[in-house]
Amino acid sequence: MYRSDVLAETHGYPRIFFPVSTQTPPNPDDIYGLPKLPLPGTYRMTDRYVPIVDQVTNMIMQHGMKAKAQANMAKILGYLRTKPMPKPSAKYSMIAGSPPLSTLPSNPIAYLQTAIDSIAPLVKLKSVRGSGGFSNTVPVPLNLRQRRRTAIVWILDAVAKRVPGPIRFPEKFAEEIIAVVEGRSKAWEKRNQAHKTAVASRANVKA
Repeated sequence: MYRSDVLAETHGYPRIFFPVSTQTPPNPDDIYGLPKLPLPGTYRMTDRYVPIVDQVTNMIMQHGMKAKAQANMAKILGYLRTKPMPKPSAKYSMIAGSPPLSTLPSNPIAYLQTAIDSIAPLVKLKSVRGSGGFSNTVPVPLNLRQRRRTAIVWILDAVAKRVPGPIRFPEKFAEEIIAVVEGRSKAWEKRNQAHKTAVASRANVKA
């Protein structure tokens, strides 16, 4: 008999299972019974937060004020939860396997992850020394965390360029996430330009 300890395998988040004793609970208030010992290794969670939320929180943190960054992250997710369904973009498409747009407001973490993963570049450009003392630019693949970091930097740049006004940072960030999903963000142009330059630099890659 198994019970899920985490409400998510939706959209790629791991679901943790642990065995529960099927014997009669000694206490009538115990609904699921006592876990069998020793506990399996999957019962101990190494990460307290969802990785994408933790990464965004660390990147919006300023001057080491983690509590304030976590509060802003909670406000960002709250804004995404209260916004209406995003309008589909005719020009850009979301990353493969992303949830339907109609379900995003009810799952703000999936909303955030869909936007970031959709604009995250696959490669970066790196200068390497070539023959004759010249340097060549070659594309280098990025891992998932590096891809997301680049996408978050682009989103933060777009937030910084928004018109100053009474709107605070969490709402500006949430609006930029919505703009990414709706295909209105300048981050899409940066992603396309990065991939276009990488394709043009393929000839510099040595087998």
